[in-house]
Amino acid sequence: MPLSFNIVIYTVPRAKIGTWLGVSSLVVSLAPSFGPTYGGFILDLLNWRAIFLILLIAPALSLLTGWTTIRNINNQSKTNGFDFIAFALLTVILMLSLMLVNQLASNGFNWIYFTVLVITIVAFVWHSQQSKRSLLNLNLFKKGQFLVLFTPVALYMFSMLGLDLIIPTVAENALHTSSFIAGFSLLPGALTGALLNPYFGRMYDAHGGKLPMYLGNAIFMTAVVGMAVFTNQLGLWTLIISYVIYIIGRNMAYFGAQTAAIDDQVQSDQADATAIIQTFQMFMGSMGTTVGALMQSQFGVLTGFKIFSFLSIGLSIINGILMWGYYQSKKR
Repeated sequence: MPLSFNIVIYTVPRAKIGTWLGVSSLVVSLAPSFGPTYGGFILDLLNWRAIFLILLIAPALSLLTGWTTIRNINNQSKTNGFDFIAFALLTVILMLSLMLVNQLASNGFNWIYFTVLVITIVAFVWHSQQSKRSLLNLNLFKKGQFLVLFTPVALYMFSMLGLDLIIPTVAENALHTSSFIAGFSLLPGALTGALLNPYFGRMYDAHGGKLPMYLGNAIFMTAVVGMAVFTNQLGLWTLIISYVIYIIGRNMAYFGAQTAAIDDQVQSDQADATAIIQTFQMFMGSMGTTVGALMQSQFGVLTGFKIFSFLSIGLSIINGILMWGYYQSKKR
């Protein structure tokens, strides 16, 4: 995914970066549009192993398509190769973080995991600063404007992937739908958000990031407030409509913040910014599903949904403050 976005960055005019990143995001966003519906259909028709067997078609077609369409990009490498040690350390950090949260459901806080995690983070940062090879350019985190935009991108992914797990569970276990209908409950929202991404990109090109970030975060907050307050009154269609509104706001704000974070960098740093954003948003998505599952297992399907919705309200407030801080810093 970082490579696909970098191909866009290096091959389109900077004035059109919003539009074409929007098209790329449309393609990527189709996965949560069709994935749960596809999974529910296969579970109703066959068995869970068939999900993976049938999906083998996709990477095969992707390989053949990419082989014939992707051309070499003239970009002088700034590094002396791939940093396998940093990669191993980062893998341990991400795995331990998820395991630490997951342990809360059964054994409480695991101090051994936490201690090893802190040591590994220190080792990763120290090694990354000393190594001549490259994995992630941590120097970007020294830029305050990048950090305050990177954080909302990660938090929006956390919230979305958490709800993508929770909402079908609510539909199946609380509203008593089939697996297919439970998966379908995400399809209208995710598909709407995906198809609107190019429009959000044009909005960024025409007006900058302030409009999509502020307006999107306001819509996002409105949707999660409704989910939190009216959890017990939501039926299948009101749940679907709430998710449609949620995704419109989330995608608008997420896309504005992501594009601004990349667009702010000089071209030589844009690939690094993309790699960091893609890496940590995927991790935060995994963390969102872990926390969502934890809340439902600990507090029940509907109460877990309510608590996660209130958590998302808090995230929208944090994101709004960070966005305001970003534009205040731009005035200086």
